[in-house]
Amino acid sequence: MMFLLAFLRSFTIQASWNLHRLQATGWSVTIEPLLRLLPGGKHGRSYRDSMSRACQYFNSHPFFANFAIGAVARAELKGVEPEDVEKFRDAIKGPLGSLGDRLIWVGLLPIASSMGLLATVVVSPVAGVITFLFVFNVVHVVIRFWGLRAGLRHGFSVSKALHGRILQSSVKFGESAAPFVLGLATPVVAEQLLSDLDVGARVAAVVVAGITVVSLRWVLPTVGVARLGTAAIGVALIIGGLWL
Repeated sequence: MMFLLAFLRSFTIQASWNLHRLQATGWSVTIEPLLRLLPGGKHGRSYRDSMSRACQYFNSHPFFANFAIGAVARAELKGVEPEDVEKFRDAIKGPLGSLGDRLIWVGLLPIASSMGLLATVVVSPVAGVITFLFVFNVVHVVIRFWGLRAGLRHGFSVSKALHGRILQSSVKFGESAAPFVLGLATPVVAEQLLSDLDVGARVAAVVVAGITVVSLRWVLPTVGVARLGTAAIGVALIIGGLWL
């Protein structure tokens, strides 16, 4: 029951941010049901001390934070020294953020977006929205659930799950598949978008897409090529739709 409650609360980890502690509020809200299992429950000294530590600074990829939350909850329940808990929290932030960025923002988001665009032009806009939401949300919900379980099971050894074959293979697959799916979507969307337009309208759509890419590259220089391409297709699709 407490596991399920913590899992559901993990979806609100970014609902409240603090300038100095970032995800600390969401972290503490998520881990709180698990800390009720400490001796004395919600009225015990162990609970209050653990919750105080949970409110300290933390920031990582929101979908991968559950790996750390589960591991820290296990450590608190086993009475691990507070200093060791803080060291673990501090050490795991970077790896979780890096792994989450590679899997989600570099891989999953461009793939889901490209699939949504393909469904939009091949089937309907509604199908495009449903496709995107389904692909993106199924993956990140699974990651949240698996991460919390893995953290509770392995504790500070949760790196075993992070370096496991499934997750590492998924990261490599996503990084390779994103440009492929985007490349597949580009000509299909372009053909559908531009086929009924005159020459002037086609030039306008291409120019707008180009300006979008250049602007994003200038404003957000770290945005990957796959995400830039997806944004360009999306803007061109919108402009073409409005033109028609």
